[in-house]
Amino acid sequence: MDLPRIILVIPSLTLGGAERQAMQLARLIRDANIGIPVVVGIGRPGELQTELEKENIEHHSLQLSIGYHQNRTTLWKRAFTGRAELRALKPSLLLPFTYWPNVLSSFSSIGLWRIPCLWNQRSVDLGLPYSTLERVSRWGARNYAANSQAAANGISERHNLISKDMVNIIPNLIAENFKGVNKREKDHEDTVRVLMMANFFPGKRQDVVLQGLKCWEETQPESAIELVFSGKAPGGYFLEIIKAQAFDLNLKSKVKFCHYSSLTEAMLEGVDVGILATDSEGYSNSIMEYMLAGLPVLVSDIPANREVLGEQTEHQLFGPTAAEFAQALQNLLDKRQNWDDMGKANREEILSRHSIAAEEKWIQAIKKCLK
Repeated sequence: MDLPRIILVIPSLTLGGAERQAMQLARLIRDANIGIPVVVGIGRPGELQTELEKENIEHHSLQLSIGYHQNRTTLWKRAFTGRAELRALKPSLLLPFTYWPNVLSSFSSIGLWRIPCLWNQRSVDLGLPYSTLERVSRWGARNYAANSQAAANGISERHNLISKDMVNIIPNLIAENFKGVNKREKDHEDTVRVLMMANFFPGKRQDVVLQGLKCWEETQPESAIELVFSGKAPGGYFLEIIKAQAFDLNLKSKVKFCHYSSLTEAMLEGVDVGILATDSEGYSNSIMEYMLAGLPVLVSDIPANREVLGEQTEHQLFGPTAAEFAQALQNLLDKRQNWDDMGKANREEILSRHSIAAEEKWIQAIKKCLK
């Protein structure tokens, strides 16, 4: 009997958080022998294409621009084009990651030959307009998955589901073999290096971190700290705003901008603390990777981030203001002698909840959709 073709639909064949999750899920599907994984990027090809070729995983790039930046006629035309191309791949199940892949996959599932589709909510996305295309597409989703209770609540309200229990909560997959080897120069031991890995988008609050660092610096003028921002910057607009703010706050000597391809690469240059400032989140890959690397973290106090931290919330959360970030940073610095223990506890916490449980839940959810 032929194995079912499971089409994982992602924004593009690049190496963002959702794309890495899709790559890990494709491996799991193959290794568990529950289907043939096929990874499809709506947008352009990129670094993920090379990784998929190494794994001998089938992949396609539609190179189809779709989004709210288009007028209605263009949006619907591209939705029908994407639908035709996805259906031509003969899927047994459509399994998308992020908003537009969810909309397009669910839209593609509707028809005389109905294709099972799992609406897979890996972020909150509550700020996005509720378009006519999404209203139509939601009828193609017979099953729902989310990576956090916050994401489950969001999609339940947005799609008027009868019960939140209709959304199957499946934690993000993690790479257990990643330990985040940290190589620090001896002459840099007194300088604390703080890393924020997040794209430069609205909702990611690099600005609050900068303002908080300025508040902290005014009370700790003798302390040495280096703040590193790393992430994609589509269009470059928001990145330039943050760079300008660092200059205006006279923090240029303390702030570094770079684009690491992974946390492993960043760790080779040395990281002491992983941070994430954000207004909303589904279930942060960055926080998971910080914890898996054995780092203490400092993250925005929102429900989804508390879900990631689990039992390890003490001294690792801060409120929404710059002053609250500055105070939380100092509180964490005061605990510097405990960072190794905090990092170890973080790693044990994330492994205990994610390593096997996430894989088993994904396999169960996929089998249920294929029945």
